[in-house]
Amino acid sequence: MTTEFQEYVSVSQKLKSFGVTPPNGLAIPPDNLAAATSIDELRQQVEADTVRTLLKANEIAYGEIFDEDH
Repeated sequence: MTTEFQEYVSVSQKLKSFGVTPPNGLAIPPDNLAAATSIDELRQQVEADTVRTLLKANEIAYGEIFDEDH
């Protein structure tokens, strides 16, 4: 079994490059954050809604990356 290491984009830097303030604490990042070239290209899996519902139901604080416009 081999282990593969890959460089990953800085979430904070990438969000800032799109004019988005990075949330503090736990957040569900877009699935394609590394590849997106604009905020309009960012996509979240539908399961992100389920995870948010579970976090809220269990009173676990989390931050939102997107506002109502995105």
